[in-house]
Amino acid sequence: MSLVLWKKLPRGLLKKQFKAWDRLGPDVKRLMVKLAEEQKFKCVHCPRERNLIIEHDHDPIFGTGDKLTAFNIRGLVCQRCNWHLMIYEKDLNGEYRGFDDVSSYISNSEWETYIYAYDTRVVRLYESQLEERMGTLKYLKRRIFLDKFDDWKEWSPRKRTYPWHWGFDEIKERRRNIIRTPEQFFKVLAAITEYIKNQIAKHPGWRPPEEMMPMLGRIVEFVEELWPAIEERYKALQAARSEAVQPSSVVATTA
Repeated sequence: MSLVLWKKLPRGLLKKQFKAWDRLGPDVKRLMVKLAEEQKFKCVHCPRERNLIIEHDHDPIFGTGDKLTAFNIRGLVCQRCNWHLMIYEKDLNGEYRGFDDVSSYISNSEWETYIYAYDTRVVRLYESQLEERMGTLKYLKRRIFLDKFDDWKEWSPRKRTYPWHWGFDEIKERRRNIIRTPEQFFKVLAAITEYIKNQIAKHPGWRPPEEMMPMLGRIVEFVEELWPAIEERYKALQAARSEAVQPSSVVATTA
């Protein structure tokens, strides 16, 4: 089976050699052959036809991104396009990339088409496996139940809202680069702070790159705007803690 699938690919199409290919799972091999055929045996973003990389999601919605699976493979790309995808994603996520004078040639429409095809395929695969595990009848009951929520949200005359703080469509579909809760915001803020602290520790003269300044400026403005309320709340908590500690101190002193 492994050799049969391998022979369906033109010689030199993949950078990966047969020995590495043979270690992959059968579902991964079938997917790569399917993607190669859909891409007309060339890079998904350009005409290159040799040494293509199996580009995958390092933070997939299903499973992990540390090895190739049917749930994280996004497409077959050349080395150059793979690098430009990395630049595009870092810019999209507001991450520091260290290449101030370089911009990605991947357009927004190319990115959206690429990611939409990947997300659609993964969701379809997940639903198919779920139906196989649950059985057709239980799966259909589940689908009917989920569809009721969609109808409730879209057609309810009273414009009802869900009892949870996120929309139900965000449960079923992946929403990238969206901070939905205060906890997520503070995790991002802590990560930014840790990154800056580490850079300054390594290089005392380091200064944030220009592309980070708009984001840092917005954070400073946000904190300055909330600071009076934060300070007031912090002092109230400190006072409450002091009052809670004092009785035990008095008892200890009396004893």
